[in-house]
Amino acid sequence: MHSEIITTPAFSRLDPETTARLRRGRSGKATRAQSAVEYTLFAVFGLTIVLSLVALIVINSPQHKMVPNHVADGLTQGRVNILVIGTTTRDGRTDTDSIMLVSVKPQTHQTAMISVPRDLWVRMGRYGTHRLGAAEAVGQASGYPGEGTGLTADTVEQVTGQPVHAYVRLEGKDLKSTIDAMGGIDIDVAHSFFESKSRDRFYRGTQHMDGQRAIRFAKSHAVVGPQNDRFAREMREQQVIVAVLKKLETLPAQQRDGLLHTRIFNGTSSTNLESSQIALLTGAVHTDAVQHVSLEPLMTVIDLPSIGDTDEAVQPRGGDFTQLRSIARDVFASPTVALLSR
Repeated sequence: MHSEIITTPAFSRLDPETTARLRRGRSGKATRAQSAVEYTLFAVFGLTIVLSLVALIVINSPQHKMVPNHVADGLTQGRVNILVIGTTTRDGRTDTDSIMLVSVKPQTHQTAMISVPRDLWVRMGRYGTHRLGAAEAVGQASGYPGEGTGLTADTVEQVTGQPVHAYVRLEGKDLKSTIDAMGGIDIDVAHSFFESKSRDRFYRGTQHMDGQRAIRFAKSHAVVGPQNDRFAREMREQQVIVAVLKKLETLPAQQRDGLLHTRIFNGTSSTNLESSQIALLTGAVHTDAVQHVSLEPLMTVIDLPSIGDTDEAVQPRGGDFTQLRSIARDVFASPTVALLSR
């Protein structure tokens, strides 16, 4: 006679409570400390989501994309600094052609234009070191307050030590159409040169130019000889701006305002200046006495350490911006500035 062998599961030898926990995958009740950790993690996760949503809303709000207008502060201080950014847009991409700080003293009608090289190698806060002209793309991509224009303005403030009270972004095609609408401008060509792309020769002396030729005179990189230098190009860009302002002086106020608003500030170009401020500042400029300043004597050409950028850049000798800031500060008083004028 065979005896029956009964196999008892291992868990049956445990007490009932332990067996039940094993069957449930050991899902015992959390301790007070464990619960506190879980609640804290959920709270942090929820707060992160809320902050991310708030940041997304702020970054995409119209106010975040605007550059503040501080012209009132400049008028109180007796000097208004306007950042003028020359741009060219092709195939949806906007490139910065020129950057200049235009300082106006309305009470004395003094005006100075300081060209800040777009190839200036400069640190842009937490975004690393770049060419100044790259601030447009960096600011746009990073959600910087005021986007590309805001980062450009803040970087120019850092470089020059001067506050930027307002800005004008001047697109090449808008400038061209404005010059044509005015009937052209007169420019005193200081140095003869040949532009090979269009086979245009600019002779020394006063020349009347339409919009297309004026843009070619100021911006072309196809110039043969020494006038293809970046600093020479900056001075020609200043000449075109002054020539436009000089032509605007000859126009009736209504026509002048109409040109500015319909052909420039309703086009690709933009500004945060108010209409009354534009009238005040353009009226304060005496175009025959504008001081043109180049920073060329302070600059040295450098090879970039970046693998992705092989072109040359410039920086102050020794990387010291002290003298540059001194020039910007004392542009209306220092005799040193005369040495930098071209």
